[in-house]
Amino acid sequence: NLAVAEANLDTVTAHVGATEADVKAAEAAVAAAKSAADAAQSAATTAKANAETAQATADAAKTAATNAQKAADALGTRVAAAETKITQTSEQIKLAATKAEVATTLGGYYTSAQTDAAIKVRADAITSTVSSVKATADAAKKKVVHATSGTSGTAGILLLAEISVRSAYANTPIAVAVSQRGRQPSTAYIEFSSANSTDPGVSKFEHDGDSTFYLGKASSGVWNLYCPKTEAYDTATVTGCDVDEYLTSRIAIAWKTTQVAAVANLPSGYLTAKKLVSKEPADAIATKAELKIESDRITSNVSETSGLKTRVSTVEQTASGLSVSLGNTDKAAAAAKTAADAAKSTADAASAKAAAAAGDATAAKN
Repeated sequence: NLAVAEANLDTVTAHVGATEADVKAAEAAVAAAKSAADAAQSAATTAKANAETAQATADAAKTAATNAQKAADALGTRVAAAETKITQTSEQIKLAATKAEVATTLGGYYTSAQTDAAIKVRADAITSTVSSVKATADAAKKKVVHATSGTSGTAGILLLAEISVRSAYANTPIAVAVSQRGRQPSTAYIEFSSANSTDPGVSKFEHDGDSTFYLGKASSGVWNLYCPKTEAYDTATVTGCDVDEYLTSRIAIAWKTTQVAAVANLPSGYLTAKKLVSKEPADAIATKAELKIESDRITSNVSETSGLKTRVSTVEQTASGLSVSLGNTDKAAAAAKTAADAAKSTADAASAKAAAAAGDATAAKN
């Protein structure tokens, strides 16, 4: 080793009879020993660093293991608490879990069976909504305010309603819609006069559709609404009665199911509803008028010729209004161009002849 080599070098150097070769050999041995010692020191330093790194890694792993154990312990506590809660309120928690499962299944990655189950829940909800809407629509279609009965087999005039005026100024319209066999649905419109009285007159009594309506005064402030049968087995059905909020506290309507034999049996001075000319929406009427004007279009053409041009004035009336257009059209334009071209050719030829003649004249003069 290095210490032995250095001691040997000292001995050889101090020995009187030592040769130069002995000294060099001792020095070489010292150098070799020193190199080996340096290499050993480097290896030891590296080994120490590796050991320290390994220790740090081990410490980190130990810390992670400790934290994982703590998390596992905490999870175990939470699960135990959740299970306890489920046991205590099983129905309530089950319902909440079902709702959460549906929401999670639709947004996550689950099995096909789970996905199908979630979709079925949503499909059932949609079906329920549609069924509810359909039920509402069916109820609207089957709406019946009043249906007459007990007069089948006997011809006559049905008493539909008894209208009693209970307060002054009951002058907003009443609309009673009626459906009968073999007739277009009809509506009777009744409007009492504006009066500070509970016994007003009738200012308007009109109807649309095919049915006929009568209004007879039964007593002070009480009027009966009648509708003739279309046949002995006809039954009139009231499908609607529109009375605004203002009028609800001022009149009372009692539905009836009796009839009278004929017009002669109606109250004296009864009124007959006037049929409205048209009950179509205003936009439908406007459309028809527009189409009528279009079919009867009026067009006026005026032509004025001046020289080679013709000026055309067109006036056209349509549904959208009156339009006027002015235009010029060429007349015999091709012939005019041909004549102009011919005149130019003639002029060119004449010019050429004149130039030739001038040349001849100059030559003759010389």
